[in-house]
Amino acid sequence: MQIHRDKFQGFHQSPDCQLYGKKLHTSNQGQEYLLIAPLELVKVQQTFIRTFQIPNNQVPVLTTGGGNVGVIREFDWSFINSNGKPVVYIQPHKDVDLNQISDVTQDKDSQPNVRVGESVILEFDNSQIKGTVKTAKPEKQAFIDFSSSVEVFQVNFDQNLYPSHHGSRVIISSSNKSLGMVIATQNQGDGTSLAYVFPAHLI
Repeated sequence: MQIHRDKFQGFHQSPDCQLYGKKLHTSNQGQEYLLIAPLELVKVQQTFIRTFQIPNNQVPVLTTGGGNVGVIREFDWSFINSNGKPVVYIQPHKDVDLNQISDVTQDKDSQPNVRVGESVILEFDNSQIKGTVKTAKPEKQAFIDFSSSVEVFQVNFDQNLYPSHHGSRVIISSSNKSLGMVIATQNQGDGTSLAYVFPAHLI
């Protein structure tokens, strides 16, 4: 599902990105599902909106067709918090059909087990893009758009990718398990793309 943050309080609409999935969240109020998306939702040019600038549970997240996905609940990222997760949590709107969204709650249980050259698939709307694993273990890489570094798998994909692919879920072909979320992409001269994939078990 392609989504974006609506404009608010002087901030323009965010770039389009993909909804990654849903995750069961436990708090004092009980358990509920939150939706997960990449930092693109809080991106402003080459940096991001600070957490204190986002009114709690008020900033709408919409589909490209204008449908109401929910509101930004929280995110854990800052210039001084290099251990934060490059993801945004969304409180889903009451009319969102959660049954149509992938449940990634169990992905936290174990680190994906992959080898260099292993086949993966990027899920993008109703299509699939093939790729191969370049690094079998997560490694720290520069996260240039957000002036920091982050632990990622590197994956080569068979075609060019764009910011609108960020947030897409990458699946290990042999096991059908999640490798993680695409958070950054760099197109190569031969029509392929190198992607940074934030590990599923850390989300």
